[in-house]
Amino acid sequence: MNDYESIDNDLLSSICLFLKPFEEVIEQFSSDTKPTIYKVLPFKQYLLSHCKIHPDDHDGIQQVKIFLEKRIQDVLILHDVHYITTFLHPSFKNFDKCPDLRAKAIDLTKNELMKRQPSSSIICSTNNKSPVRIAQLDPQTSSPKTLLSQCFDTSKNDLKLSTTPYDELEEYMAFNVRLSENDDILLFWLNHKMKFPTLFNIIQDFYAIPASNTTIERLFSSSKNTITDKRTRLGTEKINKLLFLQKNLNLLKEIAKQPVNEAAVTVTKRKMVLQSSCTSLYDNQEELITITSTKKLKLNEKDDIIFCEDDEENDVEFF
Repeated sequence: MNDYESIDNDLLSSICLFLKPFEEVIEQFSSDTKPTIYKVLPFKQYLLSHCKIHPDDHDGIQQVKIFLEKRIQDVLILHDVHYITTFLHPSFKNFDKCPDLRAKAIDLTKNELMKRQPSSSIICSTNNKSPVRIAQLDPQTSSPKTLLSQCFDTSKNDLKLSTTPYDELEEYMAFNVRLSENDDILLFWLNHKMKFPTLFNIIQDFYAIPASNTTIERLFSSSKNTITDKRTRLGTEKINKLLFLQKNLNLLKEIAKQPVNEAAVTVTKRKMVLQSSCTSLYDNQEELITITSTKKLKLNEKDDIIFCEDDEENDVEFF
């Protein structure tokens, strides 16, 4: 009890407040419905800047910052895929928070583009004796660019097409677009796959990589429910399919929901039409029956009258 009383409540509250961004980063990395690999580099830079010591920090906070800063440097090791995926996100391609890393990201993306180019185009571009000409601007518009001006839209008439493997990259760098946090990055690249086919191919390969192993651990945990003591002879291919269906069950439900709704609407419409036709037919039958019964009633009334007249005549003749 004395140990709990000796805890500094203000220090504890400060530590909890300081660790709040770390919790959010862990949740972002653990997402299994959206790409997360491009978030590693910007989040690492953010956490490192968050761990900078300020003169008014408590001694305990300073110790926590020193420990976590070293831990981040040791654990969050950046690989080529982190630089490339961050650069291929339109909101991070300028590297405003870490401009020193932009040149490395561009070089790595160029190397990846070179690997994916057909060998014939590479031979043609290397055998050309004239100097390689990259996509340039007209002299009227070419001027020293700042970091912000590189995001401006460029007129299509100003761009001069070239035959180098880096044309696609140059167009992407000059492409002025900015996504919000809620925008779907995969949908953005799907809409621009005709404009940037090779970059779209890189996105398909690299953005499927998770930022952490949380998704894999979840699959291992769910596999315990698939492989049991009574189900031990399943093949690896069937297990993979079962795990795939289990992981993407919600997505498959959403995909299958639209046709089912349309079919339900169609069936409902058919039922409504059938009910209306049956109702109208029933009404027509009732109307027909009513008319027929009315006619019969009139005929019977006439018959009664005639019958009465005949009786009266007969009665007169009889007397």
